[in-house]
Amino acid sequence: PGPSVGGGPRMFTPNPQNIGAPPSPIRNQQQFQQQPQPGNFPQPPMGPGGQQQQQPGMMMPPGQFQSKPSTGAPPPNQPMMMSGGAPQQQQQGPGGPIPQGGGGAVDIFQDNIDTSIQAPSRILRLTTNYIPSNAALAHATKVPMGAVIRPLAPYCDDTKSSTDDEDDEDVPVIQPGAAGIIRCKRCRTYINAFVTWLENGRRWRCNICAQLNETPTPYFCHLDESGQRRDRYDRPELSQACIEYIAPSEYMVRPPQPPSYFFLIDVSAVSVRSGMLQSVADGIARSLDDLPGSPRTQVGFLTYDESVQYYSLKSGLTQPQMLVVADLVELFVPAPDDLLVNLQESREVIDMFLENLPTMFEGSTAASSCLGPALKAAFTVTKHIGGKMSVFQSLL
Repeated sequence: PGPSVGGGPRMFTPNPQNIGAPPSPIRNQQQFQQQPQPGNFPQPPMGPGGQQQQQPGMMMPPGQFQSKPSTGAPPPNQPMMMSGGAPQQQQQGPGGPIPQGGGGAVDIFQDNIDTSIQAPSRILRLTTNYIPSNAALAHATKVPMGAVIRPLAPYCDDTKSSTDDEDDEDVPVIQPGAAGIIRCKRCRTYINAFVTWLENGRRWRCNICAQLNETPTPYFCHLDESGQRRDRYDRPELSQACIEYIAPSEYMVRPPQPPSYFFLIDVSAVSVRSGMLQSVADGIARSLDDLPGSPRTQVGFLTYDESVQYYSLKSGLTQPQMLVVADLVELFVPAPDDLLVNLQESREVIDMFLENLPTMFEGSTAASSCLGPALKAAFTVTKHIGGKMSVFQSLL
């Protein structure tokens, strides 16, 4: 009897002592009762060309085939060894059967990109017109690549060249419909002109993460013969590179607030004598027409030296009203509803206030200014609405 090789079944190997003698029935019965288990067979040595050689007295593990076909019928109760591999079933892909073997990569999908859709150069401009196609070429050229991005650039810009025809139009503004703003459910990419439409427009594939998304029923439209939506030219988000959405309510914590500007002006003796107060008043008066947000723009004023002075500028007044708070420890806001006013409605009162401001404090003798309490007071006035605070301080 031969040795037990690698924990596998015991095999009968003839030797000079038992040549011609039949194998023992008990040993032969044990041989056929033991079933070969996968993974319990030693690996034969490698031969020339990377082929495995079968050794005498060694059974091949299941799943491996003999190097030459066997002749004749197999012994009883023995599994048939095939000289060739069993036929495999072809896997079916979304576009048909997937070829097996080294036939190359399989294209899962192919996007038809319209390269004529370009972002305006005033909004997005690259430092180079050509991008290297691979990392080796990029390293060899050693040309740094960057981009200048101006998402809020005005369309009437002095930097516009005569060849920038796409800069002649402003960015289209979209009011979302019943379907809301369509976005990818995985990466949250907004729907755009470069997504791929499938199943006659019922689904679309994200051009960033390749996620398939369902098309909402209010947004559905049939496709044309080229696989594009028939209404793509009626929807700027599907035909242009830059668009702007009006955010619906689900994108807001609160409704949009009017833009507010609150001015803090130092009116101490140093500010008056140095001419800073006069310059500040003239500069604010000239810039009122350039403040964005009209006609909802709101403005407010606060002056301070050794005390804090609030100003009521509501439209029904014939002249501004000054409210002085000298207690800087227990600071309070005397008339919180009248300190921020609409610029258009109170324009006459505001112009009168800025015109008279330098003469109101021309005899000031205050040697210091309470900047800290003034900032606290301005925050108390504007915290319910937010806004921009401009501080004009003559000394620290």
